[in-house]
This record gives sequence, C-alpha cells and structure tokens, in this order.
Amino acid sequence: MVPSIKAETVLTVKEAIEAFKNTGKVNAVVEGYIIGYTTGPSKYTNDSSKFADTNIAIADEPGETDPAKIMPVQLPPGEVRKAVNVKDHPEHVGKKVRLTGTLELYFSSPGLKSVTAYQFEGGQQEKVQDVQISPNGGTVDKGATVTLSTSTEGATIYYTLDGMTPTMQSLVYTAPFTISKDVVVKAMAVKEGLASSNITTAAFLVKNEKPVRIHDIQGTSHISPYEGKNVFDVEGVVTVVDNNGFYMQDIKPDEDMATSEAIYIFKRQSGVKPGDLVAVDGEVDEYVGAGYSDKMKTDLAGTQIKASRLTVKESNVVLPSSIVLGKDGLHIPSEIIDNDSFSVFDPSEDAIDFYESLEGMLVEVRKAVVAGPQKYGDVFVTVDNGTSELRTRGGTPILAAGDYNPERLSIKAGRTFVAKAGDFFKGNITGVVGYDYGNYRIIPIGQLPELQDGGLQRERSAIKPAIDKVTVATFNIENFSANPEQTSDEKVQGLAAAIIHNLNMPDIIAVQEMQDNNGTVNDGTTDASLSAKRLIDAIRANKGPGYKYVDVAPENNQDGGAPGANIRVGFLYNPTRVQFVQSADHKNLLPQNPMRIGTDNPLFNDTRKPLAAEFQFKGQNFVVISNHLNSKIGDATPFGKIQPIVLGSESKRVELATEVNRFMKNIVDTKKNAVVIAVGDMNDFQFSKPLQTLKGDIMTNMMETLPLETRYTYIHDGNAQVLDHILVTNNAALYTKVQPVHINAEFMYEHGKVSDHDPVVAQIDLKKVRKAS
Repeated sequence: MVPSIKAETVLTVKEAIEAFKNTGKVNAVVEGYIIGYTTGPSKYTNDSSKFADTNIAIADEPGETDPAKIMPVQLPPGEVRKAVNVKDHPEHVGKKVRLTGTLELYFSSPGLKSVTAYQFEGGQQEKVQDVQISPNGGTVDKGATVTLSTSTEGATIYYTLDGMTPTMQSLVYTAPFTISKDVVVKAMAVKEGLASSNITTAAFLVKNEKPVRIHDIQGTSHISPYEGKNVFDVEGVVTVVDNNGFYMQDIKPDEDMATSEAIYIFKRQSGVKPGDLVAVDGEVDEYVGAGYSDKMKTDLAGTQIKASRLTVKESNVVLPSSIVLGKDGLHIPSEIIDNDSFSVFDPSEDAIDFYESLEGMLVEVRKAVVAGPQKYGDVFVTVDNGTSELRTRGGTPILAAGDYNPERLSIKAGRTFVAKAGDFFKGNITGVVGYDYGNYRIIPIGQLPELQDGGLQRERSAIKPAIDKVTVATFNIENFSANPEQTSDEKVQGLAAAIIHNLNMPDIIAVQEMQDNNGTVNDGTTDASLSAKRLIDAIRANKGPGYKYVDVAPENNQDGGAPGANIRVGFLYNPTRVQFVQSADHKNLLPQNPMRIGTDNPLFNDTRKPLAAEFQFKGQNFVVISNHLNSKIGDATPFGKIQPIVLGSESKRVELATEVNRFMKNIVDTKKNAVVIAVGDMNDFQFSKPLQTLKGDIMTNMMETLPLETRYTYIHDGNAQVLDHILVTNNAALYTKVQPVHINAEFMYEHGKVSDHDPVVAQIDLKKVRKAS
C-alpha cells in the first residue's frame, strides 16, 4: 500500500519535490501554477504549438523556468485529462491548480502521477471520479458478471441497463450483476459536496446473439480479452497474404482509436487473396512469433485467430483507407515508449500502445527517409512527424538518455534491398503493422516505391598528420583474421584504404575484434601475428606506413566471442612516429609493456581483457588502453514486454569500467601529470553508467565535447549512437581534438563499408600538456 501525506496537507511544488526525495512514492495533494507542457526529461515549454494532452508542468511561480523547480504531472485518460490538459485548454497556462495524486518519478524527475482529483483556484468544484465498468463492454458469455466501482470513497453509483442517462432515481449499485441479453450500461457516481462524475458507458453483446468484431477481440490492451476463447463469424477483408495465413481488416470499424480493426488469421493454404471479404471461426491466440523470445523472452505477442473455418463471402472488395502516419495524419509518440509498465493503455502518449492500437492495420508512410543501412531485411525510416528532432547528417535520429526515438518506423524490405542513411523513397509506402524481433514493423503491400540516392558520402577525417602532435585512433575491424575464407581480400583492401585515406594514417590504432590466425577454426590456435600481418602488408602495399602490431594473446576460448576465434584487442603503431617503450625504467608509466587488465579478475571471464601499452612521442611517454567491454546481449528490447526496459548487461560493464578506471587512477596517482588515453568499443553510450564510471573524476570523454549531431559511431535499428569512445586524462583534454569518421555505420557493404563501427581519431598536443603541467 502506498503511504499518504495527511489529506489536509497541501504541498507546494518545492515541498512535493523534497517529499519525494525524502520518502519516495507517496500519495499527496500538490498545488502550483501551470507553466506549460513537459516535452522530455527536464524540458518544459509554454509554446502552445508543442502542447499535447498527456501532461502538464507546474511550479510555485507562474513564470518559472528552472527545471529543478518544476514538476511534471501525468494526466491519466478520462475526466482529469479532458479538464486539465493544456492542448485543449491553453488558457490554463498561468492558472493555479490543486491536484491529488501519487508522487513518483516521471520524465526522470520528481513528478505527480495517477491524478484522481483537481481543483482550479477560483472554486472550480472537484469531481467524483468516473465509474469503472468491468469488463468494459464487448462480447461476453451469457451470465457474465459486471462490476462497477469508483475511486472516490463514499460515493454512490447509479446505473441503467437500457441506455438511458442515469439519475439519482436510477438503480443504486450495491453488488455485481449478471448480463443475460444485449445491454448498454450507463453509470455515474455522486457524493455530497462534489460535482457528479461523468457518465461511463459500456455496451455488452451476449455471445451468439451478435457476431464478434475484430475491435472487440483486439480490445484496448496488448492482450486480447478473448484470449483462449472461440469466436465465430469474425468478418474482415483480406489485405496481405503470406505462407502461414493472412491479415484482414474490418470494413465496419468502431470510433475508438485505441482498438485495432485488423487481425492476423493463422490458416495455411487458405486460398484467399487481397480483396476477399471473409468470415472466420477459430480460437483467439496471443502468439509470440519469430524473434528473441526463446533466448530472452522479451518479445511481445501478436493477437491472431487460429482459424477452424473460413468462408469467402465476397471478392474484389475495396480495401479500407490506410491511416497516414506522421504530421499529415496520425502523430507518432516521439518521446515515450512506455512510462506506466503497461498499467494504462494510452496510445496518445506511449508509443508501444500506439503501435499496438494499429496492429495488423493498413498504414501509409509518406516521404520516408532512410535512417540506416538495411540489415536482416529491415530498413528503418523516419517521416515528418510535426516535431523538431535531433538528426545526423543523414537524417538518423540520435539516441539520447531516456529517448529511444520511438517515432522510427521499420519497413520489411528484404535482404537484397540496398539502402543507406539519407536515401529516401520517391513514393508513399502502404502496408500493415506487424511485429518481430523486438520491433513493430510495416509489411509493405506490393513493391516498395523507387529509392532515391540521398548523396551521403563516406567521410575523410579533418584531422591531418602533424609533426608535433600524436594521433590515436580506435577501430573495431569486425572479426578480422588471416583466414581468407572468413575475411575477404576485398575487406582487407577496404580496411587498408580506410586507414590510409579516411583516417589519414594515425600514429597508433587501437583495434578491436582481431581474431587469431585461422579465425573460427577451433584448433587451439591463439596467435594473431599472421592476421595482423595481412592488414599491415595491405597498408604498406597501398603506400601506407609500415605499421607494427602488438597484443597479448588470450588463453584459448577464454575471452568470449566466436569459439576458436580468440577475439582480442591490440595496437597497430607507426615506429617512425612513435616508439613502443621496451626498456625497464623507473620513469615508465607501466610496470610491464604491454599488459592486460583483469587477467586474474573473474569479472573479466569470457570477456576481452583491456590491453594497456606505453608509447613515447618526442621524448614523452604516455599510455593507451584498448578496450572492448562486454556486449549488450541480455538487455531487453525497447519495444519488448519488459517495461521499463531492463539493461541486463549493464551491471557487468559498470564493474569492468570500475576496474579500468582504478587501473588508470593508479597511474595518475603514481606518476604526476601522466597522460592516459582510454579508447575502444565500450558497447555503451556516453551518458550511460558504465561510461560515466570509466570516466570518473580523472578522465574526459572527448565524444562529449562534439556537436550533438556528430556524436555517433554505430546505427542500431535506426538509432545513431556512440559505442566507440576516446577518453583522455583531464590534463590532456584541452589539448585534444577528436572526430568520429563516418565511413561505416550509415552504409552497407555495397557502399564500401568495411566494418559495422565507425572509427574515431584523436590528435593530442603532448607538448602543450607537458608545458601546462
């Protein structure tokens, strides 16, 4: 049971924020001025063109702008939202309001949720909470029990069963009642001293008296109210046919935007075609299809009917009109996937509910821009959604803390489809909304429209070689080995060209995913010297520098990755520019060179051990650490059934980052003014707990110094994100410049990409660091 602050106590916004910090979740009454609308964590606006009806923001002063003094308030669907929201009532901005609800974390800040009552200053009367009818209508068995309730204690519920408006002379609710025929239940709640509630309505159809329609089966939930039950004569027009069945959509929709009008019918060799009007008998099933369900059990289920009987009633029926997604039609929630753990079905605010409300339905996507390369047959796109969102040079949404950009749309395009970020479709895409592998996807009807090249080109680093400055790069070279059957000559030449021409031949390249000499042949080989030589020879043959390579081979199959491949981190370095420190000297920064971190630490079991190496440039020693932290396998998917999302792999990365930070701190504490550079594929984002832990108070993550639109090295499911980082000790940050070189993440191999990660290059003026010290 949630504790409550005394009912007679009315908190200011400041007091409410402090109360939440001190007590956590607690029921309370909060009073403040409406200052506008919450657009994101610590982001508020009084621009009415950006208002929606899902929340308000309140403060103790009507003109407050300090996010720390503002409280976001979630408005639940129903009377409270209708009466209080600023989209429909922009005149509310500046008004003082008293709200009863629960202090909880909302938009990552102390907020107010589950609001049950409101009262504006000036005497607007508080209302009795609306009656909840359970079940909330639909097709039921004869004799089904109906329950009425209101959250306002002491209220009396009056109801009717004939569709008439209830009054205080109507039936008084005292106990659940049963349904034996088709009825329309209307109910209201009354309490002395309060305004009467709104009238709640629910229509019930007794099974076999009227056929069930698709929207009854879909309901306003992710799980059908008919799950496991048999339904009869369910009617719809066929829209898309596949090997296992077909999608059909009702031609007589209801007026509730929260209920989908389409459903998948499981029936192999059905013999139907698009445009057939059919009637189906069968069992309603919540089916988890192709995806991650077996491994992580996070995929959502799709509602389907396992057909036992199928009748074609008519052919060549005109298909229902498609719902346009985006600014020209239905706005896609662009900030929140789910913020209530599925407790409230709210398609207007929660993107996961939005897409569920369109399950199986015909939708239309206009002016779609490709957000990333095709992968596994899927292409993510963006449309004009009527909002201003941060995008990369190619138009890819940028992942931010708390914002997974749910407005991204996935299109089933096929594995032979070639597309890169920034390309765009010249026509509209029409399809039905499906789901697999942790994402809602649009299954196109017919051929996709022509794709126009957006002109995006692979970059060349603006960081040029400098006589008096050292350049360091990090590059995940994606499962590279000397085995020609696993690593093609084309890839070898592509990597060599990228290092020479796109990266401008860095002095040191920390590489990740270097495999042993025979790749995934599991014969006990761990040495990678031939793999490195293959790349070094290609660079030299293309008139690049004569790099040398250093690593420490892992024990066989002890560092994770593909069995037999013995994936590891290592360094390429140009001996004409930097010297690999070999002599033992008390002035050295490392006790041995190179040295692996965590060799005796069980935290690093089945994980690539970071490798620290000491180099010298123009008489100054410095340390570079190449990292490849554990992968994100184990994290729930953003559009999965675990909400809020659980990052199962994160805690280990935090622990690994703690150990690497401790290693670096020991160098800094022992050797005054030492320069340490930590680089690599960290498998996490700059704002994440692991990267903040790795940084600690001794390092600066140079990726955080870049313009937001350039902060990405990887694109996953249409989200641009930083996985590859370069951090330097704080003493070197001012004299370091960095650039992620966008040559891979936005492209397919058909466009010349050579890895799935973009490399990052940094240039450091060690002389200035030394002088400043």
